[in-house]
Amino acid sequence: MRVLQSPLAGLSDAAMIALTTRTDWLERFLLDDRADEIDADTRARLDRVRTMLTALLPAAALPLRSAMATLFAEIPIAAGYARMAPSIGAQAVINLR
Repeated sequence: MRVLQSPLAGLSDAAMIALTTRTDWLERFLLDDRADEIDADTRARLDRVRTMLTALLPAAALPLRSAMATLFAEIPIAAGYARMAPSIGAQAVINLR
């Protein structure tokens, strides 16, 4: 759930509350069963996260080293960190490496 508020998705607090008011929110998110309940910006952000998670799903069966390589190849983690405030982003990228 935290990934939805991370720089990769950037959902607002209001969007998170709206998304998670139902107990089946995760299933609905993964199946794209949200109908017209969310605005276009939130939909685009959720679609981006779902696309990333779908790309990573096959890596779950891989050995850890291969799974991590897939994670870094598929998800722009370093780019997201670099967009943060310059001092925080730079240190985050160093830590990531």
